[in-house]
Amino acid sequence: MAGAGAPDPSGRTLRATVVYALAHRAHCIDVELADGATLADAVNASGLRQREPALPEELDLGVYGRPQRSTDRVRDGDRIEVYRSLTVDPKEARRIRAEVRRRRGTATR
Repeated sequence: MAGAGAPDPSGRTLRATVVYALAHRAHCIDVELADGATLADAVNASGLRQREPALPEELDLGVYGRPQRSTDRVRDGDRIEVYRSLTVDPKEARRIRAEVRRRRGTATR
């Protein structure tokens, strides 16, 4: 197989988009990959690790909101999502919001 970002010898290439969102910025990077490329190949071809050096070695990935393994193959037109870890437990965040509302005297919904 040719390099992940280069066409394979048969000339068949795939196009996909790698997306990663942070609190104050987002990356949406179009990539062209050889047929047979994996999700990990797409992330590497996107240059996302150079743009965001703090990314962990093992990434949680998905395609159109569905979790996938990094070894799964890319299909033409995929939107490959790089998920980040939660910074706060959702239950704890809800408890904190409820406490703030209670102190302010506003009703919860």
